[in-house]
Amino acid sequence: MAAASYSVVHLKMRFGSTVLSTGSGMLYFYKEKYYIVTAWHNLTGRHPDTLEIQHPHKAAPDNVVITMVQEFPGIGGTRIPFIVQLASDDKTHYYVHPTNYPRIDVAVIPLDIDTPYKMSVKVGDGREISGYINLLQKGDYPSELCPLQKYEFSDQNLLADCINNIDVTDELFIPGYPENISDYLANPVWKRATVASSLKMGWNGQPLYLIDSASRPGMSGAPVFYYNKKGVLQIGSKNIIIGKEFVVFLGIYVGRMYSQEKEDAQIGMVWKREVVNEIIDGETFDWHSNLLIIGPSEVRKKVLSTLAKYDEQGIKTINNPNADYRHYATSAIHEALNGRAPIKEILQCVLEEAAIYKGPYKAD
Repeated sequence: MAAASYSVVHLKMRFGSTVLSTGSGMLYFYKEKYYIVTAWHNLTGRHPDTLEIQHPHKAAPDNVVITMVQEFPGIGGTRIPFIVQLASDDKTHYYVHPTNYPRIDVAVIPLDIDTPYKMSVKVGDGREISGYINLLQKGDYPSELCPLQKYEFSDQNLLADCINNIDVTDELFIPGYPENISDYLANPVWKRATVASSLKMGWNGQPLYLIDSASRPGMSGAPVFYYNKKGVLQIGSKNIIIGKEFVVFLGIYVGRMYSQEKEDAQIGMVWKREVVNEIIDGETFDWHSNLLIIGPSEVRKKVLSTLAKYDEQGIKTINNPNADYRHYATSAIHEALNGRAPIKEILQCVLEEAAIYKGPYKAD
């Protein structure tokens, strides 16, 4: 069994006590603090591109139950389920990328190891037992947490060499909870994947790459690992003895590209590992779910100010259904609004306002 399974966490996104969806995540340690890393769309319940709430009853989560390993040296590990509220009156309780356009579908929850968290434990008859627990236990039986860093090697130069050596067709693994499948200990399932696009170049100029994998719902937010059971790292013609099995964290899996059916192209998207540190360093809280989307009046205001940057011929070109100008204008407005309006809504507003636009025009 890969020891790094202990770093993987199970997530239940809820509204109140009603479970809306399940997902995957990872415990991460950075600058002496612990964090839960997962997909942004898990915590918001919204599609990262359209911003539409995905639950059929249009409910968005307000808390998440995180099931995470607490390890007792010499005894073993046990998974504890605890509740994190996703927002308070003035802010969310998770970070997003500080330059979140195009939207980076990764979010990070900071954990406070000094504050007890409310537990969520169900007994055999279905009742939920309440109580509080410290993530790190002290006293006669002190506990440890199991972040990803516990299973990587600590040599940062060697780590960078390993990451730079991974390329198209190499084999990776995604430990998570496909279709919410797990055993009674909440251990994750390891799904196999193959690198499908260059890690170095990224995809469309973003810190994103593609994998070929038969992934399933419930895996979103899971870490993507290079895994070596033998403890021997091969870089070029050199074999480096690590001495124990290890993983290398290569990013966060967030779902399939253009997915409509289970029998689609099975191309998954992975945000590269560097975005996690960027999110933590940025300490940028997200918008509340009910404040995330900008209203139609603000969209219209930005559309009109953008149209004023075109000359009269440019407006005519936007009104030409065979030209691409309308899409260029829409993309510029989408970026100016930091992705806080659905792009279809922006395009519709551009077409409506351009059709009746009489100026002002950009000076020739």
